[in-house]
Amino acid sequence: MNNFSRKFLTAALAALAFVAVSCNEPDKKSASPGDLPAGRMDESPRINATTFFAHAHLLERQGAFDRAVEQYRKALELQPDFPTARNRLGITLNKLGRHAEATAEFQEAIRQKPNQSYLHNNLGFSQYLQGNYVQAEQSFIQAVTLQPGFARANMNLGLTLGRQGRFDEAYAAFRHASDDVTAYYNLAVVQSESGAYIDAVRSLDAALRVNPQYQPAVAYLRDISQLAADQEQAEQMRLAQLAASLPAPSSNDIPPRSADRTEYAASPDPTVGSEPAPTESTTASSDSAHSSRESQEELTAQSASAPPADAPQISGDGHQIETSRSEFVEADSNAQPS
Repeated sequence: MNNFSRKFLTAALAALAFVAVSCNEPDKKSASPGDLPAGRMDESPRINATTFFAHAHLLERQGAFDRAVEQYRKALELQPDFPTARNRLGITLNKLGRHAEATAEFQEAIRQKPNQSYLHNNLGFSQYLQGNYVQAEQSFIQAVTLQPGFARANMNLGLTLGRQGRFDEAYAAFRHASDDVTAYYNLAVVQSESGAYIDAVRSLDAALRVNPQYQPAVAYLRDISQLAADQEQAEQMRLAQLAASLPAPSSNDIPPRSADRTEYAASPDPTVGSEPAPTESTTASSDSAHSSRESQEELTAQSASAPPADAPQISGDGHQIETSRSEFVEADSNAQPS
C-alpha cells in the first residue's frame, strides 16, 4: 500500500468513527422561551396541594367558578386537612348556588378548626341562603361568641333575625355592627323587605331624629311612605269589615252594670235627684286616656307621612343596606395549609 492509500484509509476510518459517536448522542433541541428545564423523561412535575389551591383562587377571582371548584377539590384530595381550601371551596359553591354542598364544606372545615369565627360566619350565611334561618342564627351567634367585635357576623345575625320577624333583636345586632343611625336604617330595609312598611317608616323616622341629614334614610322614606300609608289604610278597612260582619249583641248578651263601676259620670236628673259627681282621680284617668289616644293617632299620622319639609330631598337609590353586606369573610391571605 502506497503512502496515498494509507492516508485515504485513515481519513475514512476517522469519518466513520465520528458518525458512530454522533448516533449515540441524544437529540438536543434548542430551548424556546417558557420551556421547562430538560430532565429525565420518566420524571413528572411535583404539584402539591398549595399549587392547586393557588390556581383555584386565581380562577375564582377571574369568575371561572366551575374550574375553581375542580382545583380546590384536587387540593383537598392531596391534603384533606386543609381548612383554608375548604373554606374557599364553600364560598365558590355558594357563588354557583350550590348551597347544600357549600354548607357541608363549611361544617367539615369547622370540624377541623372549631374555634375560627369566620368559618362559623360563612356556615351561617350558607344556611341563610338555604332559608334555614334558625340554624343560621345559631351559627352567627357562635361566630360573635368567639369574636364579640365581629361586625360582619353581627350584620348577618341582624339579617337573619329580621327574616324571622324579630325586629327588636335585629336592631340590637345591627347596633353591635354600626352606629345608631345606620342600625335604624338597616332595620328599615329588613322590615320593608319583609313587607312591614309601617314598621320600616317608624325606623326611618327614628334614624332621622338622630341625624336629619342622613340622606339614604330620606330617600328611602320617600320611596316607601306611600306603601306604608296604603298598608295602614288596608288594615283599617279590614278591621272595619270585620267589625261590620260581627252580629249585633242582644240585650241578653249585655252584662248588667255593677253598682261600683264609676268610669262614666251620669248627668244629674232633677226629677230623680243628683248622682254623686265622679272623683278627681276618675276624671283624670278619663282625660289621660283621651289624650293618649290623640297622641297615638298623631304618631301614626306622622310615621306614615312624607319626610319633614326641612329634610334634604335627594335623588338616588337608598335601598341597599348601608353597612357592607359582603357576607363572606376572607381567610388570612398569608394563611398556609396546616
